[in-house]
Amino acid sequence: MRTPALASAFALAASAALASGCGPDCQSSCQKLYAENECDIPVPGASREQLLRECSTVCEDALNNPGDIRDGYEPTEYTPSDKSLTIETDQEAALWMDCVDEMACELLEEGYCSGLGF
Repeated sequence: MRTPALASAFALAASAALASGCGPDCQSSCQKLYAENECDIPVPGASREQLLRECSTVCEDALNNPGDIRDGYEPTEYTPSDKSLTIETDQEAALWMDCVDEMACELLEEGYCSGLGF
């Protein structure tokens, strides 16, 4: 488990990578989760296009909201399906995008890298 200071340092490094143009972005993260040629994770009652659109909206909104990582937000830990987490700040978005980028599809489908609220 990461300490809050370590999580903040990780998020700052991720933010720096995003600012420099390398590393994952909202589009690549959402594509990995929901695109047919990627993980193609199903969500009951939602089309692939809907999922991609909603994912991008949540991620972009968070990127436009400067702030720290909330206590307890740790996307690399398993999140049960009955618990909904939504990324809210730019640092949380950076942490989430890195998590999605590094995680295997099977783990993403099981509940790792939560942050979209659906």
